[in-house]
Amino acid sequence: MSLICMRCRMSVRFGPADSLTKEVGRSVRAAGLVLGLALTSLALLVGCGSKPATKQASPATMAARALTQFEQAVAERDATKLHPDLSFVADNAEALGIVDFSARWADEVRRTPRTFTGSVQVSYRLGGYDANETRTSVDMTFTKGDQTTITAIGDEAESTPLWLSQALGVRRSDNTLVLAVDEFSGADLDRISTQTVEALRLVGKVIADPGSLVVEIPGSASELDRLLSARPGEYADVAAVAATPDGSLVPGSPVHVFINPDVFMQMDRQGAQVVLTHEATHVVMGALFVDLPGWLREGFADYVAFAHAGVPVEVGAKAFLHDVRVNGLPSELPTDADLDPRAKGFATFYEASWLVCRTIAERFGEPSLVSFYRAVSDGDDPDEAMRSVLGINEVGLLQLWRADLTALVG
Repeated sequence: MSLICMRCRMSVRFGPADSLTKEVGRSVRAAGLVLGLALTSLALLVGCGSKPATKQASPATMAARALTQFEQAVAERDATKLHPDLSFVADNAEALGIVDFSARWADEVRRTPRTFTGSVQVSYRLGGYDANETRTSVDMTFTKGDQTTITAIGDEAESTPLWLSQALGVRRSDNTLVLAVDEFSGADLDRISTQTVEALRLVGKVIADPGSLVVEIPGSASELDRLLSARPGEYADVAAVAATPDGSLVPGSPVHVFINPDVFMQMDRQGAQVVLTHEATHVVMGALFVDLPGWLREGFADYVAFAHAGVPVEVGAKAFLHDVRVNGLPSELPTDADLDPRAKGFATFYEASWLVCRTIAERFGEPSLVSFYRAVSDGDDPDEAMRSVLGINEVGLLQLWRADLTALVG
């Protein structure tokens, strides 16, 4: 019940007594004035208060705008659309011929009052070299402001494509592309570029139409581990490895050769050439996507690497031939267990596998060796492929190999 209603009832009850009526009237008007002022003041207080806070856009929304501009910068090779710390991305995109680039927000990783970091799905191709896209996830840091900007890419603990992580040195030919971290010297980069061209030429002597080859060189063995999402130290003793940039094992995915500079740069020129040609053979033959006996996969790659390199067998297979002289002829072809990098003396069995493939090439011809490899790659049982292509079985091949070894060890 309001005060005004009580005053109205009093006025009716006491009738027309003038003095009382006037007094009551003045009281009612005064009370009304006070209440009006109070309500007005309240309205003014509400009106003068801060406006309801504008809802801030979500990280996903802010990131989407920044990522659209980032895509444009890559497509147009326009460093002015990038944060100054990331201007190298436009230069790398130009030098590498990056095409079909896209960057899509996936999820928030962490945030601070001024920044937020998110996982971004990126895809791209090296135009003229990769038939299909590389797809991977990278962390990007976004800084808020009048316009949200990408200010950092990558995380020291995560894999990030080299071209998105730092400035690169690049060398290219009609069918080869070599990219290395910027601190890699120009002379060393020129040397490896020349060796890459030679590797593809040597592969082409055995395999028709070898296609193209991409070589990537991080700054160290630990950077190689991180680049390939490997365990720390996994590639510490490996000179080079053929791998997909995004870890995919889907047939047709891009495959590049990744060099461990800590090992590769310590090798003599001939040894480095053999390693690079071996890995190039894996790339050309699509070895990552097929199930092959280890002796055929690695032996074939070594055969191609040595076949026209001018390396005498006594030099290239020195350790294995010594083992044959000491322990006698092998009783079986090299097994997958023998070729396991964790196995003792596994490098010796690489030499043995090379000599098995050498026996096939010398007894039946290089084209037959290539046809046998392709038959097994296409899914034929190795023994059946051996019968259909070479006309012998594994026992027969073992006998021929042992005879050749006998001649080699004298």
